[in-house]
Amino acid sequence: MVVINKPGNDTSPTNLHLIIFLLIIFAVMVCPVSAHPPSAVNLAYNASSGELAVTITHVVPDPADHFINRVEVRSGGEVLVSEQYSGQPAAGIFTYQYPLAARNGELIEVNASCNKFGALTATIPVQAGSPPVATQPGLPPVLLVHMGLMLSGFTCIVTSVYIAQYQRKWKPWFRTHKILSHGGSVAIIAGLGVAVYMVGAFGGSHFRSLHGMIGAGIAFALLVVITMGIGRAYVKSHKPLLRTVHIFMGYLTAGLMVVSVITGLIMVFG
Repeated sequence: MVVINKPGNDTSPTNLHLIIFLLIIFAVMVCPVSAHPPSAVNLAYNASSGELAVTITHVVPDPADHFINRVEVRSGGEVLVSEQYSGQPAAGIFTYQYPLAARNGELIEVNASCNKFGALTATIPVQAGSPPVATQPGLPPVLLVHMGLMLSGFTCIVTSVYIAQYQRKWKPWFRTHKILSHGGSVAIIAGLGVAVYMVGAFGGSHFRSLHGMIGAGIAFALLVVITMGIGRAYVKSHKPLLRTVHIFMGYLTAGLMVVSVITGLIMVFG
Protein backbone atom coordinates (compact mmCIF):
# COMPACT_ATOMS: atom_id res chain seq x y z
CA MET A 1 0.00 0.00 0.00
CA VAL A 2 1.30 3.43 -0.95
CA VAL A 3 0.60 6.32 1.39
CA ILE A 4 0.45 9.71 -0.23
CA ASN A 5 0.86 12.66 2.14
CA LYS A 6 -1.21 15.76 1.57
CA PRO A 7 0.73 18.85 0.48
CA GLY A 8 1.83 20.87 3.44
CA ASN A 9 1.10 18.11 5.97
CA ASP A 10 4.29 16.04 5.67
CA THR A 11 5.70 15.91 9.16
CA SER A 12 9.04 14.26 8.38
CA PRO A 13 10.92 17.49 7.51
CA THR A 14 9.36 19.12 10.56
CA ASN A 15 10.60 16.36 12.85
CA LEU A 16 14.07 16.52 11.32
CA HIS A 17 14.29 20.28 11.75
CA LEU A 18 12.97 19.99 15.29
CA ILE A 19 15.64 17.42 16.23
CA ILE A 20 18.37 19.60 14.74
CA PHE A 21 17.00 22.63 16.58
CA LEU A 22 16.93 20.72 19.88
CA LEU A 23 20.57 19.71 19.44
CA ILE A 24 21.55 23.31 18.72
CA ILE A 25 19.67 24.56 21.79
CA PHE A 26 21.33 21.89 23.93
CA ALA A 27 24.78 22.91 22.70
CA VAL A 28 24.05 26.60 23.23
CA MET A 29 22.85 25.96 26.77
CA VAL A 30 25.62 23.60 27.84
CA CYS A 31 28.71 25.36 26.50
CA PRO A 32 28.42 28.79 28.17
CA VAL A 33 27.09 27.44 31.46
CA SER A 34 29.52 24.55 31.86
CA ALA A 35 32.74 26.55 31.39
CA HIS A 36 33.00 30.32 31.32
CA PRO A 37 35.12 33.11 32.78
CA PRO A 38 33.68 35.64 35.24
CA SER A 39 31.20 37.93 33.50
CA ALA A 40 31.99 40.97 35.65
CA VAL A 41 34.71 42.20 38.00
CA ASN A 42 33.77 45.32 39.96
CA LEU A 43 36.43 47.16 41.96
CA ALA A 44 36.20 49.68 44.77
CA TYR A 45 39.19 51.07 46.70
CA ASN A 46 38.74 52.67 50.12
CA ALA A 47 41.68 55.03 50.51
CA SER A 48 40.95 55.76 54.18
CA SER A 49 40.99 52.09 55.28
CA GLY A 50 43.44 50.92 52.61
CA GLU A 51 41.17 48.11 51.39
CA LEU A 52 40.38 46.94 47.89
CA ALA A 53 36.96 45.33 47.37
CA VAL A 54 36.79 42.93 44.42
CA THR A 55 33.22 41.91 43.54
CA ILE A 56 33.08 39.06 41.05
CA THR A 57 30.07 37.81 39.07
CA HIS A 58 30.51 34.15 38.15
CA VAL A 59 27.23 32.19 37.97
CA VAL A 60 27.79 28.45 38.35
CA PRO A 61 25.70 25.43 39.42
CA ASP A 62 28.34 24.08 41.83
CA PRO A 63 30.83 26.59 43.33
CA ALA A 64 32.96 23.73 44.67
CA ASP A 65 33.53 22.33 41.16
CA HIS A 66 33.42 25.42 38.93
CA PHE A 67 34.90 28.49 40.58
CA ILE A 68 37.28 31.44 40.49
CA ASN A 69 40.55 29.81 41.48
CA ARG A 70 42.92 32.79 41.32
CA VAL A 71 42.74 36.53 41.93
CA GLU A 72 45.82 38.60 41.17
CA VAL A 73 46.26 42.32 41.91
CA ARG A 74 48.94 44.25 40.05
CA SER A 75 50.20 47.81 39.80
CA GLY A 76 52.78 48.92 37.26
CA GLY A 77 53.66 45.31 36.47
CA GLU A 78 54.27 44.45 40.12
CA VAL A 79 52.18 41.74 41.75
CA LEU A 80 50.68 43.15 44.97
CA VAL A 81 48.29 40.33 45.82
CA SER A 82 48.04 36.77 44.50
CA GLU A 83 45.43 34.50 46.06
CA GLN A 84 44.58 30.90 45.16
CA TYR A 85 41.13 29.44 45.96
CA SER A 86 39.67 25.93 45.96
CA GLY A 87 36.07 27.16 45.60
CA GLN A 88 34.01 30.33 45.57
CA PRO A 89 31.82 31.50 48.47
CA ALA A 90 28.63 31.89 46.40
CA ALA A 91 27.11 30.52 43.21
CA GLY A 92 26.58 33.97 41.69
CA ILE A 93 28.07 37.20 43.07
CA PHE A 94 30.65 37.44 45.84
CA THR A 95 33.22 39.92 47.18
CA TYR A 96 36.82 39.57 48.38
CA GLN A 97 38.49 42.23 50.53
CA TYR A 98 42.25 42.78 50.25
CA PRO A 99 44.39 45.14 52.39
CA LEU A 100 46.30 47.31 49.95
CA ALA A 101 48.50 50.36 50.49
CA ALA A 102 48.09 52.21 47.20
CA ARG A 103 49.25 55.69 46.28
CA ASN A 104 46.97 58.42 44.96
CA GLY A 105 46.88 58.27 41.15
CA GLU A 106 48.10 54.67 41.05
CA LEU A 107 46.34 52.34 38.60
CA ILE A 108 45.30 49.02 40.15
CA GLU A 109 44.71 46.03 37.87
CA VAL A 110 42.85 42.91 39.02
CA ASN A 111 42.71 39.63 37.11
CA ALA A 112 40.21 36.91 38.11
CA SER A 113 40.66 33.44 36.58
CA CYS A 114 38.20 30.55 36.30
CA ASN A 115 39.48 27.04 37.12
CA LYS A 116 37.83 25.68 33.95
CA PHE A 117 38.13 28.38 31.33
CA GLY A 118 39.02 32.04 30.87
CA ALA A 119 39.75 35.12 32.93
CA LEU A 120 38.65 38.74 33.19
CA THR A 121 40.71 41.83 34.04
CA ALA A 122 39.48 45.10 35.57
CA THR A 123 41.33 48.31 36.46
CA ILE A 124 40.63 51.20 38.79
CA PRO A 125 42.57 54.41 39.49
CA VAL A 126 43.25 55.26 43.12
CA GLN A 127 41.75 58.64 43.96
CA ALA A 128 41.92 59.76 47.57
CA GLY A 129 38.63 61.12 48.90
CA SER A 130 36.57 59.97 45.92
CA PRO A 131 33.68 57.51 46.31
CA PRO A 132 34.24 53.88 45.26
CA VAL A 133 33.90 53.37 41.52
CA ALA A 134 32.67 50.12 39.99
CA THR A 135 34.48 48.97 36.89
CA GLN A 136 33.98 46.40 34.15
CA PRO A 137 30.22 45.86 34.48
CA GLY A 138 28.91 42.88 32.59
CA LEU A 139 26.05 40.50 32.14
CA PRO A 140 26.27 36.92 33.43
CA PRO A 141 26.61 34.42 30.55
CA VAL A 142 23.55 32.54 31.81
CA LEU A 143 21.51 35.74 31.43
CA LEU A 144 22.76 36.16 27.87
CA VAL A 145 21.71 32.56 27.13
CA HIS A 146 18.24 33.29 28.55
CA MET A 147 17.90 36.48 26.52
CA GLY A 148 19.09 34.78 23.32
CA LEU A 149 16.71 31.85 23.70
CA MET A 150 13.70 34.04 24.51
CA LEU A 151 14.38 36.48 21.67
CA SER A 152 14.87 33.56 19.24
CA GLY A 153 11.63 31.96 20.43
CA PHE A 154 9.80 35.26 20.18
CA THR A 155 10.99 35.77 16.59
CA CYS A 156 9.94 32.25 15.58
CA ILE A 157 6.49 32.47 17.23
CA VAL A 158 5.66 35.90 15.79
CA THR A 159 6.81 34.82 12.33
CA SER A 160 4.74 31.62 12.50
CA VAL A 161 1.66 33.62 13.52
CA TYR A 162 2.22 36.04 10.64
CA ILE A 163 2.58 33.21 8.11
CA ALA A 164 -0.57 31.45 9.34
CA GLN A 165 -2.56 34.69 9.15
CA TYR A 166 -1.30 36.37 5.98
CA GLN A 167 0.69 33.87 3.87
CA ARG A 168 -1.78 31.02 3.32
CA LYS A 169 -1.46 31.34 -0.46
CA TRP A 170 2.20 30.37 -0.14
CA LYS A 171 2.39 26.63 -0.88
CA PRO A 172 4.65 25.51 2.03
CA TRP A 173 3.03 27.88 4.55
CA PHE A 174 1.71 25.12 6.81
CA ARG A 175 5.01 23.24 7.02
CA THR A 176 6.91 26.48 7.66
CA HIS A 177 4.36 27.50 10.28
CA LYS A 178 4.89 24.20 12.11
CA ILE A 179 8.68 24.35 11.92
CA LEU A 180 8.76 27.90 13.29
CA SER A 181 6.16 27.25 15.99
CA HIS A 182 7.91 24.04 17.13
CA GLY A 183 11.33 25.67 17.09
CA GLY A 184 10.03 28.75 18.89
CA SER A 185 8.35 26.61 21.52
CA VAL A 186 11.57 24.70 22.18
CA ALA A 187 13.56 27.94 22.47
CA ILE A 188 11.02 29.52 24.84
CA ILE A 189 10.78 26.44 27.07
CA ALA A 190 14.59 26.23 27.21
CA GLY A 191 14.77 29.98 27.95
CA LEU A 192 12.28 29.65 30.80
CA GLY A 193 14.27 26.73 32.19
CA VAL A 194 17.46 28.79 32.11
CA ALA A 195 15.61 31.64 33.86
CA VAL A 196 14.48 29.35 36.68
CA TYR A 197 18.04 28.09 37.13
CA MET A 198 19.45 31.64 37.01
CA VAL A 199 17.07 33.02 39.65
CA GLY A 200 17.86 30.08 41.92
CA ALA A 201 21.62 30.53 41.43
CA PHE A 202 21.35 34.19 42.46
CA GLY A 203 19.26 33.25 45.50
CA GLY A 204 16.15 35.09 44.27
CA SER A 205 12.48 34.19 44.51
CA HIS A 206 10.65 32.79 41.51
CA PHE A 207 7.67 34.53 39.91
CA ARG A 208 7.80 37.54 42.28
CA SER A 209 8.39 40.14 39.56
CA LEU A 210 6.05 41.17 36.76
CA HIS A 211 8.53 39.74 34.26
CA GLY A 212 8.53 36.40 36.08
CA MET A 213 4.73 36.23 36.24
CA ILE A 214 4.50 37.01 32.52
CA GLY A 215 6.98 34.18 31.92
CA ALA A 216 4.67 31.80 33.78
CA GLY A 217 1.76 33.03 31.64
CA ILE A 218 3.77 32.38 28.48
CA ALA A 219 4.50 28.83 29.61
CA PHE A 220 0.79 28.17 30.22
CA ALA A 221 -0.34 29.78 26.96
CA LEU A 222 2.30 27.89 25.00
CA LEU A 223 1.19 24.60 26.55
CA VAL A 224 -2.39 25.27 25.45
CA VAL A 225 -1.26 26.23 21.93
CA ILE A 226 0.74 23.02 21.55
CA THR A 227 -2.06 20.89 23.01
CA MET A 228 -4.69 22.41 20.71
CA GLY A 229 -2.42 22.07 17.68
CA ILE A 230 -1.79 18.39 18.36
CA GLY A 231 -5.47 17.86 19.18
CA ARG A 232 -6.53 19.14 15.77
CA ALA A 233 -4.44 16.44 14.12
CA TYR A 234 -5.74 13.52 16.19
CA VAL A 235 -9.18 14.47 17.52
CA LYS A 236 -11.98 14.12 14.96
CA SER A 237 -14.65 16.02 16.86
CA HIS A 238 -14.67 19.69 17.96
CA LYS A 239 -12.01 20.65 15.43
CA PRO A 240 -13.44 24.18 14.90
CA LEU A 241 -13.30 24.80 18.66
CA LEU A 242 -9.75 23.48 18.91
CA ARG A 243 -8.73 25.67 15.98
CA THR A 244 -10.30 28.76 17.58
CA VAL A 245 -8.55 28.16 20.91
CA HIS A 246 -5.28 27.38 19.12
CA ILE A 247 -5.39 30.66 17.17
CA PHE A 248 -6.47 32.76 20.15
CA MET A 249 -3.79 31.35 22.44
CA GLY A 250 -1.22 31.78 19.67
CA TYR A 251 -2.01 35.49 19.53
CA LEU A 252 -1.97 35.63 23.34
CA THR A 253 1.45 33.95 23.46
CA ALA A 254 2.86 36.43 20.93
CA GLY A 255 1.39 39.35 22.88
CA LEU A 256 2.79 38.11 26.18
CA MET A 257 6.17 37.65 24.53
CA VAL A 258 6.17 41.31 23.46
CA VAL A 259 5.45 42.41 27.03
CA SER A 260 8.02 39.94 28.37
CA VAL A 261 10.75 41.28 26.10
CA ILE A 262 9.98 44.87 27.12
CA THR A 263 9.88 44.16 30.87
CA GLY A 264 13.00 41.99 30.63
CA LEU A 265 14.99 44.73 28.88
CA ILE A 266 13.80 47.24 31.49
CA MET A 267 14.97 44.92 34.31
CA VAL A 268 18.41 44.42 32.74
CA PHE A 269 19.15 47.90 31.39
CA GLY A 270 16.96 50.03 33.65
